[in-house]
Amino acid sequence: MTEATPRKRAMRDEVRVTRQALRLVLPINRQIGAWQAAAVRLTAIASRTAASGRYNPGIEEEIETLAQNVAHQQSLLAAEMASLPEDVAGSGRLLDTARALNTTMVSIEKARAVLRQARPSAGAIPARPLSSGPMPRPHASPS
Repeated sequence: MTEATPRKRAMRDEVRVTRQALRLVLPINRQIGAWQAAAVRLTAIASRTAASGRYNPGIEEEIETLAQNVAHQQSLLAAEMASLPEDVAGSGRLLDTARALNTTMVSIEKARAVLRQARPSAGAIPARPLSSGPMPRPHASPS
């Protein structure tokens, strides 16, 4: 008996599109969960910081680093999508990943906004007087 060579079927277009899209988004999707969790964690920390009246510049640095990483990934994805065939660029998997990156940036912006409330403004009046002596009384205006 002779063995027949198995025939290869032509790949359906949907399968080709899905595979191309997955090749691009899989590494990104693996990072998005960690970025989203970090954004939520930083928002909680910023909220506690604002509520306590303290300000920690290290939190702001961490938020900015996260924002830069996500923004960089967004620009890479956008450039990659622009170079893909239209059917692949319009794939639901790519669009879902782009939406997830946008949602992550919204969470990062929320953390920034909350931290801004805690940041001391330039020229702000300190919460306590600088001297340890009694506070001067305002002069009464003559009536």
